[in-house]
Amino acid sequence: MGRIPGVRSAATLAAALLAGIVALTRPAALATYEAARGGRDGSPERARQLRTAARDTAAYPRLEYALARYQELATRGGWPTVPAGTVLRPGDADDRIPVLRARLLASGDLAASAAGTDPGALTFAAELEGAVRVFQARHGLEVDGTVGRATLAALNVSAEERVRQIELNLRRWREVSPALDRPFVLVNIPAFELMAFERGREALRMRVAVGRRSRPTPSLAREIQGVVFNPYWEVPRHLAIEDILPVVRRNPGYLTANRFRVFEQGPHGEQEIDPATVDWQSVTTDDFAYRFRQEPGGSNPMGRVKFLFPNGHYVFLHDFPQPQIFSQRVRALSSGCVRLEQPLALAAFLLQDQPELTRDALLAALTGQPEASLRLARPVPIHLVYLTAWADESGSVHFRPDIYGGDTGVRLAADGTVFSWTECRPASC
Repeated sequence: MGRIPGVRSAATLAAALLAGIVALTRPAALATYEAARGGRDGSPERARQLRTAARDTAAYPRLEYALARYQELATRGGWPTVPAGTVLRPGDADDRIPVLRARLLASGDLAASAAGTDPGALTFAAELEGAVRVFQARHGLEVDGTVGRATLAALNVSAEERVRQIELNLRRWREVSPALDRPFVLVNIPAFELMAFERGREALRMRVAVGRRSRPTPSLAREIQGVVFNPYWEVPRHLAIEDILPVVRRNPGYLTANRFRVFEQGPHGEQEIDPATVDWQSVTTDDFAYRFRQEPGGSNPMGRVKFLFPNGHYVFLHDFPQPQIFSQRVRALSSGCVRLEQPLALAAFLLQDQPELTRDALLAALTGQPEASLRLARPVPIHLVYLTAWADESGSVHFRPDIYGGDTGVRLAADGTVFSWTECRPASC
């Protein structure tokens, strides 16, 4: 079986998971991102309930305050546009530096006390580099202190457009109903990030990878019901046809080499067959009557752990056997599922209150048969949300690129309710 990097054996994997369950404490961290999707009946009473529920979280009033600040900025004329040109680097002398300085002063990334006494200075000084880094971090950009194409584009989004973006995300918050008395998990899709909360406070945060634009991760609210160790990968039909069949046509030994089992639907039901007996070159989309199932471990994209929250999109949270993907800044990489940087930490969070999960029970699940499932004693709400703007506990406003076009394609009801901007296809990994 494949192994999670850094874990030498199933025994140490069980020990790590147990240690996480014992040590996970409920830290008093950031009271942020609390959310759960509400209904959409459109009534005035429901709209009032949505607004009240959203305001019960810390994230909503912080973003409301940010809106007021940005509206004031827009009313005063916003900020200057930084002219295009060559990449601006620390130490450079350039006529655009005063404009860059004024732009960062306007948004608060450059403190007035650090701006220097000469607003017309043409040198890209250390203080300005620091402000560029702050700006880049707030916008999910590569933090390198230089002003290249991506940073310049973000700098030149107008204050009016940022106001509209904040208003839209406030409306998204009004779609959710927090349940602060229960643990819950939130995945912010454009931020490529998962957070777990308990009693309204952050207990866990990790990087994730989400669906690419052609196979987006859907926004939804469900409940995590179980954890599966050593999972099979049951390949969805559309991925079997679109992704795997072309590979098999080029390399007929691919299925066997990668430990896929093949099942054929026939007149007497489904039966397992030897993939070598199929002329894959002649198989078409219309007559594709096969199901692929990959054995646990190895290159199985589910990794060693997956988390079940039944939904119509065939989407999971799961481990991934190539951890290097989490070092990428833009992680819209999957076919819709959410790949986790720290799946064992999430398992520890979800299973912490189940005393029957002894070391022996976990070791048996990790070393036993494939698809060893542990059902949660109490399902944990999970929310996959599309937030491109939010304010952190310090009041700093963060923006993220609109990776799926959700900010431009959204429909708003008269009461401010946000309706789905896209119909996501069934996904997989």
